[in-house]
Amino acid sequence: MIAERGTATTPLLVDRTRGHRIELSGRVLVNWWAKNAGLLEMEFGIGPGYTVHLDVPPHWRTLPLALAALSLGATVTDHEESADLVITGNPSAHMSAPDVLAVTLEALAVSFPGEVPEGMVDHAAEVRAQPDALAFAAAAAAQAAWDVDGLDTTALEHMAYTEANDGAATSVSWLGVGGTAVQAEAARDATAGGWRSGDWRLGDWSAAMASLLACRSEGSLVLLPLESLVEGKPTDSLCEQERITRAITTGVV
Repeated sequence: MIAERGTATTPLLVDRTRGHRIELSGRVLVNWWAKNAGLLEMEFGIGPGYTVHLDVPPHWRTLPLALAALSLGATVTDHEESADLVITGNPSAHMSAPDVLAVTLEALAVSFPGEVPEGMVDHAAEVRAQPDALAFAAAAAAQAAWDVDGLDTTALEHMAYTEANDGAATSVSWLGVGGTAVQAEAARDATAGGWRSGDWRLGDWSAAMASLLACRSEGSLVLLPLESLVEGKPTDSLCEQERITRAITTGVV
């Protein structure tokens, strides 16, 4: 993705989940990826052997954080137990964690809107000062692991590969994001050679990350709030506006 999309000005990630439309080109997303990697490494020493817990939804601020943790060789998980770092929008709920990164999801915020307990780090206030260039170390990244929604790294990579190579790589995926009560289920047309309904049961994070990784060469991921969907799908006008041509459906469970 770095080599293929790192200088591209075409959209790679569009986030409409918080009432605003935030568009990140490949170049901008990789820039945020680099800044987050610098913050995680310099502030917390994140690298191979470290575990990072995601207590935030997929979002334009948090997807580059997850990419950064993986590129540094960390294990990314949705379990707080034994985590070295918790990334959260509710820092006061993690007072016993070894390290906490407080993340706001507000589009234009330059600092966390609430109180950040002593010893914790304000993501928005610190990340912009980090280097713009991504210092990617393949040896470290090779040790990364994905432990989210009961899926491991191999399953995540398989889903990303399947979506990217099903003959629709230039299209746009959407993902409705609704918080911890919502899971995303692959519901691809079986005749297209893609995922079949019921093959995978995904939480928001695995669905978002697999779709984003599938766009390493072409296409983009659009994050949508569930309330913008009609009968579980984007409206025709929204599909036309965002050029959406394939979908990952969502449902409250």
